[in-house]
Amino acid sequence: PPPVLRRKVSFADAFGLDLVSVKEFDNAEVAGSEVIWCNGRKLTHTSEEFYLSCLFVVPASLEELEQR
Repeated sequence: PPPVLRRKVSFADAFGLDLVSVKEFDNAEVAGSEVIWCNGRKLTHTSEEFYLSCLFVVPASLEELEQR
């Protein structure tokens, strides 16, 4: 079999901070806002919903992905 290519992938938030883990909270009883700490920074989280979308075109084939 062909060798397996391993690439390090990292994700960052709008401030450029690394996202080490992704957590999903689904609790309708939580209202208002809550304060969370991220890398020593105080962030306020509201109960709004957000959706992620790609800002790039996902390659259609494995060959095209490997070329990139």
